[in-house]
Amino acid sequence: MFSTEKEYLEWHSNRVQNAIQAAKPILAEFEERLNVAEVTYIKHVGKGRAFVGRTEWYEAQDHCRNLQEFYRHCDTNEADRKAILETLLGTAGKNIIVKPEITFDFGKNIHMDDNSFLNVNVTILDWAPVYIGEGTKIGANSCLYTVGHPFAPAERLDYVLATNPMRIGKRVWVGGGCTISGGVTIGDYSIIGTGAVVTKDVPAGVIVVGTNKILRELTPDELGGSMDEIARKIG
Repeated sequence: MFSTEKEYLEWHSNRVQNAIQAAKPILAEFEERLNVAEVTYIKHVGKGRAFVGRTEWYEAQDHCRNLQEFYRHCDTNEADRKAILETLLGTAGKNIIVKPEITFDFGKNIHMDDNSFLNVNVTILDWAPVYIGEGTKIGANSCLYTVGHPFAPAERLDYVLATNPMRIGKRVWVGGGCTISGGVTIGDYSIIGTGAVVTKDVPAGVIVVGTNKILRELTPDELGGSMDEIARKIG
């Protein structure tokens, strides 16, 4: 079919660009599509919204998954990967790095500030907004979940999706294999140890291990200055 590798790569790049162009108008209407699916769920205790299944968001998810397949494809070039991220993400800051593979629900609810980083196999179920601060690093195989379901088994048949947003501050280091639940805020400069489970807010400048356990505060020597000095230095 292709006489040269160059011909194949050009054909593949054209497929990527066609997928991007097809996804753009759908994902541009992302908020409107979620609004159609929003419901009042009186048992949802949290900071987010609740949704039920609708064709409008299924369509947005399909385009997101298609672009993710192209993103992880070994023959997709870096320029096309950058274009995919700019289409998928709600915010794609300067110099962000996102390693394949990625698993997002939509992408549009993910906001990555400048110099932030996702290592391989990061999963973000972004039914609610996920804010990843400047210079923050998310380790391999970590999972960020903003969506849950009703406690009552009978109600789970209704596919109610109860959501909670998440905010991770600047210069945070999330180790590999961590799990972070929706509704959580992680303060600036903190370190989330490998395999940790975070279901509660984390203050700035601490090390967290296990399940919500604050091991200790980071020292000024480790931070490179006091919290106030760091804030003045990097904003």
